[in-house]
Amino acid sequence: MKKINLIEKLNLWRAISRDYTLPQTAIAYAFAVVLASKNYQVDYFLSFLGLIGVLLAHMSVNILDDYFDWKSGAVEEYKKLILAGEQIKTHKCFYLEQGLTSHRSLLIVALSMDFIAVLLGLYILSKVGVGIIVIVMITGLIGFFYSAPPFKLSYHGLSELAIGIVFGPLLLSGAYITAGGSIDTTILFSSIIIGIFIANISFVHCIMDFKSDKNVGKTSLATLLKSPQNAIVTLAVFYTIAYALVFIGICLKIFPFASILTFIIIPINYALIKLMKNDKKAKQFWMGPLENWDYVIKEGSDWFMLRLCLSRNIAVEFIILLGVTYYIFK
Repeated sequence: MKKINLIEKLNLWRAISRDYTLPQTAIAYAFAVVLASKNYQVDYFLSFLGLIGVLLAHMSVNILDDYFDWKSGAVEEYKKLILAGEQIKTHKCFYLEQGLTSHRSLLIVALSMDFIAVLLGLYILSKVGVGIIVIVMITGLIGFFYSAPPFKLSYHGLSELAIGIVFGPLLLSGAYITAGGSIDTTILFSSIIIGIFIANISFVHCIMDFKSDKNVGKTSLATLLKSPQNAIVTLAVFYTIAYALVFIGICLKIFPFASILTFIIIPINYALIKLMKNDKKAKQFWMGPLENWDYVIKEGSDWFMLRLCLSRNIAVEFIILLGVTYYIFK
């Protein structure tokens, strides 16, 4: 195996665990804590431990996704497409081919993260009661079988549904209970909306992977919709539904009227929809953070990461605006 120093190892495992996907998880979790703080006495230490557990579990799912793709031979199929000149983000699991780590190490690291997350979960369980155990178990099963056989949810057009449920109702409800709250209309209504925004990050990913997924026989929501054009229209519909739910929430007084400020992001949503229809890849200041941009350009994945990070930034900005307006004005 190729020798690399400690800093290179840390950067490698950051890349393998796709740390750029963590902000929306952390912000969504913090949103639930903010909502709980309006009506309950929040245990911030317990909430912090819960956040660590959630982030570890998220990284584990990302690593296991690579592990099962490698074991199933899907990586080889994607490599053939790259060699044939297809536009794909990068050659997945390049680090395995370069001998930077092993597929066995992927499994060990992922399961170690899960083990720590379980220990933290058991401690939280001892403090808040057994009500949270159902949430944790369902989340764990969906996360593991997202890529693992026999269900392989991501291979059967269920990625967005799984992600929307996990990072919406399950994540927010779990964070809310951990913070000291009890499930109510506000957290449930909010979690559905936020679940849609986070699921759309995955949907943007699978729209860009439409051709490659179709060529390797992977079923995604985009391939089920028959064309990238249909999928882009559906993406716009999902965003519209989310904003419509915010409006309904304001009318029902679940959210304060000030939450209408979340609508200022709509032009950015529109810009993303337009970007999905063309090959433009110029970074603009209004897109928000686009990590490691120089490396991304060198790697040739700027067309992909620009759209993916923009969809993530939209979700993060929406969650922050909804949380801030609720906390200040409710």
